[in-house]
Amino acid sequence: VVTPMRPGHDGKGCEEAYQFKRRVDALPPMPILSPLRDEFLVHRDKLQEDKQPLRVVSYNILADQNASRDVNRDADDMIYSHCKLDDIIKWRRHPLIVHEILQYQGDIVCLQEVDRDVFDGLLQPCLKAHGYQGYYSEKGLDDASVIREGCAIFWSLDVFESVRLPDMKTHTFREMFQDFMCDERLHKTEWTTLHDVSKLLEEHDHLKHVLFNKLGHVLQTVVLTDKRSKEKIVVANTHLFYHPHAAHVKCLKMLIA
Repeated sequence: VVTPMRPGHDGKGCEEAYQFKRRVDALPPMPILSPLRDEFLVHRDKLQEDKQPLRVVSYNILADQNASRDVNRDADDMIYSHCKLDDIIKWRRHPLIVHEILQYQGDIVCLQEVDRDVFDGLLQPCLKAHGYQGYYSEKGLDDASVIREGCAIFWSLDVFESVRLPDMKTHTFREMFQDFMCDERLHKTEWTTLHDVSKLLEEHDHLKHVLFNKLGHVLQTVVLTDKRSKEKIVVANTHLFYHPHAAHVKCLKMLIA
């Protein structure tokens, strides 16, 4: 059971909303990450901290629609062959992931490979109960896409002001490439690298086709205002193309982002 904690509220009476139907395993030991991880698990009072560095948590939580593909594959074809199937099923992973995220007590939480149903049914209600606001952006080329995973950003309302829904931005890389590569933008920009990228794409039709028509990746951006100092920061979150032979695609996406 995940018990929501709020200032002046012990969480009693709300537990049933966060009760898992299956047994939740204990958080496994992580000797490789200690002692650094142990330092982040020490309780911190966000309301009492002054001029402390922001704590940003970035976590690829492995979408279930990707992990579950291994179930019907031969051992030689499994992507996560180093893991037991019992260890990567969502009933085991998701409660541990929520516990891990909350333990880090981040001011900003950026998540990748988030299933839509996991965001709606687990992450959003749990983190909201712990004082976070956030939103979800789904990948995909169009509404008919079979992809049901994407990115999510959360921020602590103890540290930052609430954000209006219209200010929670989602950009598709396909649209960003098309926008930045248009003739009008190229003529006006002083960013000379854009001309180099444009020339590269004109010389490689297949690469241009992949970037403009195949990739459904998204970029999230949100402007957060610190409650105390009123300083603003821009937070961006994305999931780069995973393929090990596509480092050039990753670099181009990072450049445009």
